[in-house]
Amino acid sequence: MGKKRYWVIFLLLTGVGAGVFYFRRPDYQGWLLAAEKPLLTQLEDAAKFYLQGEYRRAEAGFVEALKTAQANDVAANEKWRELPINSRRRVLPARIFADNEKTQKRDGIDYFKPRISEAAYGLALARFGELQTRYRLNLADADGFSPPPEELKPALDALATGLAISPQSESLRLLKAEIFAKCRRYGEALATLDEVLLISAKSAEAYNLRALIYSSPAYLVDRDNWEINSKKALADWEKATEFSSLNGTKLPDPFFNLGMYYATPPEGLPLRADDADRAREYLTAYLKIVGNLDGDASPNAEIAAAALAKLPKN
Repeated sequence: MGKKRYWVIFLLLTGVGAGVFYFRRPDYQGWLLAAEKPLLTQLEDAAKFYLQGEYRRAEAGFVEALKTAQANDVAANEKWRELPINSRRRVLPARIFADNEKTQKRDGIDYFKPRISEAAYGLALARFGELQTRYRLNLADADGFSPPPEELKPALDALATGLAISPQSESLRLLKAEIFAKCRRYGEALATLDEVLLISAKSAEAYNLRALIYSSPAYLVDRDNWEINSKKALADWEKATEFSSLNGTKLPDPFFNLGMYYATPPEGLPLRADDADRAREYLTAYLKIVGNLDGDASPNAEIAAAALAKLPKN
């Protein structure tokens, strides 16, 4: 997943959103907005450092943003409790966190809790980015690496901080699963993806990442189960094409992978007509999706276009 994609997910993060609250005391709402302004600046500055590859500076920025968000959360609740009862609104949490909370209401405000999760997400990204940079020269291949558990712990701790605030967050769990997968801890990655799919059975990102794991060398090298794992990967990629990503668009990767799979016949065999049709469908959809993306074109766009041109005409 590229840095641009990380940034898109970072903007969405927990799926919680700060929300808009209407209060009978405009001074309280004004305080919330005033307290949030410097916090947003901290988050934006830290994100810029991350996108520039300055992971240590990004980590320091997200640490400060996390502290600010946590302090603001405490202050917001204290001010809320100080309001006269008749000027409060009893509100549901910003998101239902567990089944036993569906019928419960509570006093207080959750305005800064999504910001805590955002800062924790960014902190995990920065710490893992720094770890990858440190191990770059020792990478055996581009598929992953195996840092000692104690070195991975700071990034996982940051995610745990976010999940303690937003237990149902898809984005935090997706990042956790991707970190495990990149560190070749596939069992933990798959277990985390199971959690994501329990929260949202329509998570395109979860299906796509699970397909990448099942199609990885670690799974396909097992000759006894490679056909089973291949079928699992194809099924998950097909699922991923059915649903939208967290930012509301289609993920391009599953379309590319399916298109290339059907465009490449087994060695020594001709391309079947129905496989050519399916390859054409997926590759055309892939090129349309990446063509609508902002910024640089996908590095696989040329490969997809070349494969599409080689397919037999209808």
